[in-house]
Amino acid sequence: MTFKVEKKDFEKEYQEKGSYHNDLSGFKKFFFETNYKLLVKGIKENDKVLDVACGEGELSKYLPTKDIIGIDNSETAIKLAIENKAVGQYLVMDMQDLKFEENSFDVVTCSLSLFYFTKENIDKVLQEIRRVLKPNGRFVFSYKNLEHPKILKTKPQGFFDL
Repeated sequence: MTFKVEKKDFEKEYQEKGSYHNDLSGFKKFFFETNYKLLVKGIKENDKVLDVACGEGELSKYLPTKDIIGIDNSETAIKLAIENKAVGQYLVMDMQDLKFEENSFDVVTCSLSLFYFTKENIDKVLQEIRRVLKPNGRFVFSYKNLEHPKILKTKPQGFFDL
């Protein structure tokens, strides 16, 4: 399986470093906690959530629902999610080829990961997310900088407003 991530080899990073979150402190801990709390705002207890690029499943600690599927392209990250008993089901999967039926999820989340894709790849990722969202479903994501040229240039018409 070939994943076209722009900057990082996440499998290698997870193999070398393990969990990103177990030893966070100071500003980094504050940043991640704030990011997760903002991402889950408005998600309801009965929502079915797909967390794309879930890493080791850290977001599940903040979600009010237990109906969570997390996907990541790193087998090691998914193993960490399972070992750490993250809430939900965790699968190795490519964001550009989601193995779910249309209209499957109330919410899709993506924390700090979209900027790793090229324009061509991010278009496919966004199309797949739109496909698996239920009508009136929500795509909630965080991005390092919303003024980034990739976000401004790749906004699909009628999909979301920044």
